[in-house]
Amino acid sequence: MQKIILTSLALFSLSASAEIYEGRGSSGERIYSDRPTKDSKPIEFKGTSSYKPPKYRAPTFDNRQKESAPFSYEAVTVVQPVNDATLFDSDGPVNVAVGLEPALREADKIQLYVDGRSAGKPLHATSFSLTLVDRGSHELLAEVKNSAGKVIGRSKPVKFYFRKHSVLFKKRN
Repeated sequence: MQKIILTSLALFSLSASAEIYEGRGSSGERIYSDRPTKDSKPIEFKGTSSYKPPKYRAPTFDNRQKESAPFSYEAVTVVQPVNDATLFDSDGPVNVAVGLEPALREADKIQLYVDGRSAGKPLHATSFSLTLVDRGSHELLAEVKNSAGKVIGRSKPVKFYFRKHSVLFKKRN
């Protein structure tokens, strides 16, 4: 019984068609309604609007082209410490910040060099903390390496001075 009722309701809804009427309001504006008014006329539709989207074409990538133009950073700069800065050991470790343009990619790492020697392992970070820095002048350089260990960006060297208190001189308060 329920099947018969559902089937008849489905057939009734398919056969029912709603008409749209066009009329004019008191100010002369057009009014559309599903109910006829005194001066309205039914509108005949010649068909429904349809849109057929263009066929989707998946992008194709040629790995040879990708490898022929290797990626490199537009700018690699040591932002902190600034060039010719004097740092004191009372400030704690030497904080280093590296600026990149564009931002550091997921697979890339930065290697710091102090006076031509590597300062630890390459890390996926742009902020570092150097400890055990000797007194005197130092040259700091940052290199960006890809996952294969190839250098794809290098900063200009930054010179900074690290000043430690000596036992020969009393600390100022």
